[in-house]
Amino acid sequence: MDLTQFARVGDTVECHVRNPQPGVIRMQLLTPEACAHANDLLMDPASGWKLVPSQGG
Repeated sequence: MDLTQFARVGDTVECHVRNPQPGVIRMQLLTPEACAHANDLLMDPASGWKLVPSQGG
């Protein structure tokens, strides 16, 4: 996995959901523990979670 695909504190991850109605779950990662859990999700393509590109340049 490319290192740019790993989540860091301050990053945002999202997942598109269909039930109970279509929408997007988006989370900002505020702690190292949240990043560790998010990275587990990001490494599993079946989870549906994606790293949101940062807005800054």
